[in-house]
Amino acid sequence: VEGGYAPDLVGACNRLIFSREAVEYLERGVSSYPTLLTLEDLIVKSEYGGEWRFSPVAIEQAAATVEWLDRQPGRQRWQ
Repeated sequence: VEGGYAPDLVGACNRLIFSREAVEYLERGVSSYPTLLTLEDLIVKSEYGGEWRFSPVAIEQAAATVEWLDRQPGRQRWQ
C-alpha cells in the first residue's frame, strides 16, 4: 500500500482483502494478538468504511474475514 500513498490504494487494499495468503497471515496474528485491528475491521465496523469506495463484493469478503477472525480467539476482537 506504499505507506498509505499508493496511487490505487483501494485496489491495493482489495488485493489484500481477497488474498488467501493475507488471511492466513492474519489468522496467525490474531492467535498471538487477539485484539489485532485489521483493514477488514476498519472497512466493516468503522464509520468511515463505507466512504472508501470499496465494492459491495469487497465489503462482503471483508465481513466474512472479520466474522472468521472474531471466532478464532473465542470472542469479538474489536468494536
